[in-house]
Amino acid sequence: FGSVLGSVASQATDLQESLQQGVSDVAELTRKSGAVNMATSGIKLAADHTIKMAEMSLEKAGSTAKVVLDMADAVTGVDTASGGKGRGGTLAGSDSQAQAEEEMLTFGHAFFIYGGPDHMDEFDSISTKCGKVCQSIKSKLSGDNKAEYTELIKSLGDAFDLSVTELEGQNAGHGPLDSYHAYVRKRCEGCVKGIEGFVNKEMSSSELSTEQQLRVIQNEAVQQVAEQTAVCANYLLRLGRSVAEPLGLFDCDEDIEWPEDPLRVAAILRATVEAMARDVKELVETFADETEKFSKGNQELKQPAQDFRAELDKSYTSAHDKLSEALRGMLWIIAASHFASN
Repeated sequence: FGSVLGSVASQATDLQESLQQGVSDVAELTRKSGAVNMATSGIKLAADHTIKMAEMSLEKAGSTAKVVLDMADAVTGVDTASGGKGRGGTLAGSDSQAQAEEEMLTFGHAFFIYGGPDHMDEFDSISTKCGKVCQSIKSKLSGDNKAEYTELIKSLGDAFDLSVTELEGQNAGHGPLDSYHAYVRKRCEGCVKGIEGFVNKEMSSSELSTEQQLRVIQNEAVQQVAEQTAVCANYLLRLGRSVAEPLGLFDCDEDIEWPEDPLRVAAILRATVEAMARDVKELVETFADETEKFSKGNQELKQPAQDFRAELDKSYTSAHDKLSEALRGMLWIIAASHFASN
């Protein structure tokens, strides 16, 4: 009986810690990034999109936020299940002044809140295991077979070198997978549509100084870039599991028929990552372009607008680094799957 009570107490403690972490995660999103305010402008990140992403992909760290979001109707009056509408049927708002008083949100912090590092860690674990499989296979090869192995590894490395702008030969010209458009591109398009209205609203606020206005917009832009990158990381994780399916070592929910040629697989994955990078760049450029419109004819705003763009470019660089890292990890997954299948 004592052991049963101990187990119940332990579960209660774990739940309490999970809820506390979830409260902290959600507080960071709404407090620093103005996410609830974005809901009123059409991007609707805080309620309907974030809860869907939590259900679909945030898993570990994001699941604690989901627990709290599921309780939001009772706690805050925001009905997350109905697209972020309050009890009166209108979208919840936020206090721009309170947002403006907060510190700048960093890409790393926002990426963590959205569970990005968990996706990257799990992907790295899969890649590392596949690397060990490759080493085991290599140790058993000799002659022409070993030369084939060495050539494939080199070719995959070349294919995943994003500093080379285009692939050559028969593997050039591939586009991203169809599922990318439904899962990743669609989110970016929805966000871009709401940016102009959001920036116009914040830059027209009479309650805030120009510095405060730019801070609110920058925090939101960084959050959007970080969430888009976390969604990309989760999608790449799912693709990695799918490519590795022949190994029988990892769970796979994707039904994708990959080409037999490993270099064609690499070309498709590269095209997918390049499309993701363009999406992130589009978010950054749209936020920066819409904000710079207010600097035309306003000399005092010209330098702050340029600094604003420079900060967003840093977020893009961080996002691009994450995507490039995941793409490089695909090398061992493709190689292990190819040799295991043959």
